[in-house]
Amino acid sequence: MGNKKLLTFYMGGGTPTSLSAAQMDRLLTCLEQYFDLAHVSEKTVEAGRPDSITEDKLKVLRKHHIDRISINPQTMNQETLDLIGRRHTTEEVKQAFHMAREAGFMNINMDLIAGLPGETSEHMQRTMDAIVDLAPDSVTVHSLALKRAAFLNQNREQFPVAGADEVNRMIGISHEGALAIEAEPYYLYRQKNIAGNLENVGYARKGCEGLYKF
Repeated sequence: MGNKKLLTFYMGGGTPTSLSAAQMDRLLTCLEQYFDLAHVSEKTVEAGRPDSITEDKLKVLRKHHIDRISINPQTMNQETLDLIGRRHTTEEVKQAFHMAREAGFMNINMDLIAGLPGETSEHMQRTMDAIVDLAPDSVTVHSLALKRAAFLNQNREQFPVAGADEVNRMIGISHEGALAIEAEPYYLYRQKNIAGNLENVGYARKGCEGLYKF
């Protein structure tokens, strides 16, 4: 690091909370010993999969002054989660979110994906209704991007994805949902093979914008 100052701390992607609480504690303790975090204004851990989040892990994160986490449902339609092989349930999403709030996290992001197999704008509306009820502090809406070697891409006949017009409607619904929780768009990025030739958009309430991005 030389004379450079760390301004943000981000632990992810993937799912750092796949570590046990003890492992997480040991890792964060080690990082604090070897890096000067005095100038860090944002400490983020991507909790990711709701089924990996426990009360003990949240306590460890708070102990190390982590102030921003992500809890990523992708969709709040259980049939879609089952179809794409996600191990968590919509109820676990809600439980993890409330658990994090009770632990003291006041800056929670949630990731969603528009254009998942079998989904329509009606599915996105149900997802956004559930997200608005939870009222996270930021929401990242990804348009589905299928990598060449991805299982879904290689088996499209089994997993039909929405067309460009339908994905566009989904993005519109997500935009309205974000505004309903007083979150505004603050960053955008694109990927290859993205649904509808669209983009990924980050929404946040004022003061809750993620400082560290990719």
